Amino acid sequence: LESANLNVLLGGIRYSDSLTGGGFADTPPDGDGLYSSSSDFLTNWLDPLALEGGGDGPEDGLGGLMTAMDGIDFTVAPFRQGAKKVFLLITDNAVKDTEDGDTGAVLSRAEVDPPASSLHVHCTDVDGEWLVWGDKGEYRMLPVHDKGDAAIRGPAANIWLLLMGRLDRSKLDVVGDASAAAAWLDLPNW
Repeated sequence: LESANLNVLLGGIRYSDSLTGGGFADTPPDGDGLYSSSSDFLTNWLDPLALEGGGDGPEDGLGGLMTAMDGIDFTVAPFRQGAKKVFLLITDNAVKDTEDGDTGAVLSRAEVDPPASSLHVHCTDVDGEWLVWGDKGEYRMLPVHDKGDAAIRGPAANIWLLLMGRLDRSKLDVVGDASAAAAWLDLPNW
């Protein structure tokens, strides 16, 4: 990253089977802040990371992502004005649908209320579908094939680029209520 002259901060979240921990030496997701160089991140976080257990998936990758999105170490930092925050999930097992049954994972975005509409996100080149909606001021998400007020459909890479603000929405299919889709796609730091 440094040789490409990229100004980035790197951080990692360790996660296991359960958001709350317990059983099979599970630990709740955790991390230890951000590093300003890839060598510091590799030396101080990734190299010492101990891998334990296994064979008892699925894992709580969503809990890891939620910890990164909500954690003070990853949200309150000296970010540049307009900096993009990108989260990458790396796992060797399936990801649990939710920690709270089938009511959808709670995603916190305290600074922005969720739209009143729902959005179905559908990958056309790989298995991947989600329904996102708001419930009492909280963002909810389920990995399901279900109808939303609007839907975006396209290759996974294009959906990712769209959500990161790097692709014009005309490159994907937007189906259903156009204003509902716009309410989701116009969210800041989506």
